[in-house]
Amino acid sequence: MTNVNAPTIQVGILTKGRPMLATVIANLVLQEEHPIEIFVVDTGDQPAIKRVDVQSVLRLAQDRDVRCEYELHRDRQRAFSGGRLKLLENLTGPLIVFMDDDIVLAGMAALASLARRAEELGPKLGWVAPYCVNAGSARGFLRDRPHYSPGGIFAQDEIVRSILLEYYNNNTDVLDARGPRERVWELEFLTELFPALGRVTEVQHETVSYHLDYGGGTRWDLMEEALLATTRRELHRLVAKHAPGATTPSPSGRGPR
Repeated sequence: MTNVNAPTIQVGILTKGRPMLATVIANLVLQEEHPIEIFVVDTGDQPAIKRVDVQSVLRLAQDRDVRCEYELHRDRQRAFSGGRLKLLENLTGPLIVFMDDDIVLAGMAALASLARRAEELGPKLGWVAPYCVNAGSARGFLRDRPHYSPGGIFAQDEIVRSILLEYYNNNTDVLDARGPRERVWELEFLTELFPALGRVTEVQHETVSYHLDYGGGTRWDLMEEALLATTRRELHRLVAKHAPGATTPSPSGRGPR
């Protein structure tokens, strides 16, 4: 049963049309106990919404009374950052989830478990995230640190929203196809943003997600000191601009040695 009195969690899925997209949407639509809305931004060459499997899970969403919207976004140079920005423009609520198109949650009450902890933290909430098996971030300098992962719930207020809108609008992520030499990494930014604002962040180890890309190799670009430095420099700039009263703490973990 879904608790209709609970605040709605808005889930944003950024996809480039991977075959697992329908599985990811179905996994979310079938979550129990907590109301959700789903927004999909598709940056792929072919619209995923034309596929039979995606159309089927969108009908499932209708049967489950889950609002699920789809938008095609073409940006070959900054597909990741531009797609995230497009998602964020639609995700205006206080509880936000970023989900990838190759990650699923284990169990139909996984999101509800994260939501209960988010509610317990109240105004102190930064993010609460699942423990991700086969995490892509394990191939970078986040591998030995608790960090945000897709499927995690984060709190969005005016400060957080202003920071994230400017971040995605102005920066080129390491996952973008083209751009300047200086890149940022979203997972590092989200991991450190909320502690910098004095908010609580937690990995809920009993709530598990699975990264379905089992063929991924080592991402050497995620090991670069320059990527870490650029991301943290942008973090400090945006926090100082939008939350000048916040005291940015020392980073919660170490970069690669």
